Amino acid sequence: MTAADFQHPSTCTVHPVQAADLPAVAAIHGHYATRTAACAQEEALPVAWWRRRADELAGLGLPFLVAQLDRRVIGYGLIAPWKPGAVYRHTGEVSMYLDPAWVDHKISQPLFDRLLAEAATAEVHQLIGTVGHWGPGADRAIAAARRWGFTQVDVLPQVIYAHGRWMDLHLLQRQVPHHPKQPE
Repeated sequence: MTAADFQHPSTCTVHPVQAADLPAVAAIHGHYATRTAACAQEEALPVAWWRRRADELAGLGLPFLVAQLDRRVIGYGLIAPWKPGAVYRHTGEVSMYLDPAWVDHKISQPLFDRLLAEAATAEVHQLIGTVGHWGPGADRAIAAARRWGFTQVDVLPQVIYAHGRWMDLHLLQRQVPHHPKQPE
């Protein structure tokens, strides 16, 4: 199935990343790293780096998920620690990237819904999202984050220098709905 044939996001499956998914994850990320300012890297990261990242997040009990259609990875999302330090252990930074051919096909919603559910299970209380303002794709990412309940809390002017220009960084935040139990 191609992106042009796709009509129903409900046929997309979301599951924890597996070793066999990592080459596709690396390729999706590599597209954004080398062609946009959507991520912090300007070069593609090797599969070995993604394997270490998956192991690190699993060790912390944080989700790293992929969206698949017909056994093809068409997107991924993860929640990583926001900052080092024990006081931030219940705050996570969400990252989601879709295969460029699938950006406008509403597959991000089931991926985000699953990330949000798994964030609650992992006792994440707040999610932070960051979007570098690099063009129309950034505007779409900010609009999607707002649909998912994120509020823009600040804009850091010209803190990103990528692909030969300065860009702003938008900071977004939302609370994770979960049980009222306080963390220990």
